[in-house]
Amino acid sequence: MNNLTPNDAGRLLLEHDGFLVLTHKNPDPDTLGSALALVTTLCAAGKSARAVCSDPVPESKLSLFGGYTFKDDGSPYSYVVTVDVADTVLLGDFEDLSGSVDLMIDHHVLRCALAENVCVDPSAAACAEIVYDICRAICAESGAGLTKEAASYLYAGISADTGGFIYSNTTSRTHMIAAALLGLGINSAEINEILHIIKPEARIRAEAFVASKMIRSMNGRIASVAITLSDMELLGCSDEMLSEIVNIPRSVEGVDIAVSLREVKPGEYKVSLRSRSSDVSEVAAVFGGGGHMKAAGCTVTADDPEKARAAVVAECRKRIKLDSKG
Repeated sequence: MNNLTPNDAGRLLLEHDGFLVLTHKNPDPDTLGSALALVTTLCAAGKSARAVCSDPVPESKLSLFGGYTFKDDGSPYSYVVTVDVADTVLLGDFEDLSGSVDLMIDHHVLRCALAENVCVDPSAAACAEIVYDICRAICAESGAGLTKEAASYLYAGISADTGGFIYSNTTSRTHMIAAALLGLGINSAEINEILHIIKPEARIRAEAFVASKMIRSMNGRIASVAITLSDMELLGCSDEMLSEIVNIPRSVEGVDIAVSLREVKPGEYKVSLRSRSSDVSEVAAVFGGGGHMKAAGCTVTADDPEKARAAVVAECRKRIKLDSKG
């Protein structure tokens, strides 16, 4: 395995053409923004490139990506790149291409190398930070310039994965990259409003409902919520609309680990984990998931939501740092 620098990755990409860029299923702005920025930059350098995703772009985020649908049109390709995909199972419908990946770009701790050539940096706040450097390398070698369009995609990815630059993964380099992207004339206020402020009215009602269902345990250090399909029907909310409800228990004073469970089909729960100090990636790994130390996810099956919640909370109890001050 070769862990390339972004400069080396950029030069390697320019040696090829016919790119298929794969994102992860249940896409977030980081995987989508990284993919589109790379596609846009490669096309500006005279290459052929397209991005695909197993699942549709969340409706609330469509405007961030110019309506790009990430659907597979069946056109030929000769070089496969993954962005923000830490494991083959995250490719969803494109998992059969896992053995054909030529370059893996990611910011998660490397547990599963999807290609011989990787460009992985766990210190990056978002995959978009790495892609920014790769795009700059492509531009430097090809004579193309980083477009305002690509800059907007990258900024969306970085802002999303840093919670609007408030999470602990935000570094001085994160701000330096954001400043460079702002210098290209992007509308950061509009991007951040879409990502962090504007919500459907049903989502506001759902947040109140979620807060009322929150349960705290281990002297308040763990806060969890579980939302069922019947709850979503009652609230008139889609799963996508509730994708960030983990931030409700996360925002409570004194909470170290926040857990949200959303029923996606009968007996199957999508789990999001957030932490101020404990390693929730270890919790997610128990259930076949993964992520970062302070932000991870997995899927749990159980007969009812309380059994699912109890199983996840039990693993959280084993790893919580009781001396943490949050």
